[in-house]
Amino acid sequence: MQLARELKNRGITIYFESQGLDTKDESSFVILSILAALAEEEIRTISNNVKWGIHKRYKEGKVHMSGRMCGYRIKNGKFTLVPNEVPVVQQIFNDYLVGLTIRQIKSKLDKAGISTPFSEKKRKKMEKEGKPFIEPKWQHTTIMSMLTNEKYTGDVILGKTFKVNVLSPRQINYGQRDKWEVQNNHPSIIDR
Repeated sequence: MQLARELKNRGITIYFESQGLDTKDESSFVILSILAALAEEEIRTISNNVKWGIHKRYKEGKVHMSGRMCGYRIKNGKFTLVPNEVPVVQQIFNDYLVGLTIRQIKSKLDKAGISTPFSEKKRKKMEKEGKPFIEPKWQHTTIMSMLTNEKYTGDVILGKTFKVNVLSPRQINYGQRDKWEVQNNHPSIIDR
């Protein structure tokens, strides 16, 4: 609306064909405001319905995730162990428990030539593109996120992030909203 007003002030009008509205008429701004409010309310209603469905699944302990993390492949909420990555995860946790810092763990992994979780995928992409592949180094943030991820114990915490509304960015849930813990959801790599 603000942009349409700015354009009108510069002598440029907009004709909305499907609504038959032209911003050269001041009355069209009233109608556009009403249409915008209705559209925004519809988006909120859809968003609330989706949130309700997600929270219902959470309360029932239904995990719906896809993707990958070091040690697992996740598809439709089912976690499958990746045998060659499990020892790497266990080594990271063991090293941390005996007192190694994140920096020392990173250095140890890089010196041992242990591939990062996404090395194979990147290698295949580079080969397909005919480009040389350089083994990526481990990142501090990757190791830290592994050490703080409950999924390695076989549990899942649902609702760790949320959106205040459909237009807001995702936020970390520090207790402002409910969270649900699903214990023994999948095979664990480390003990609790």
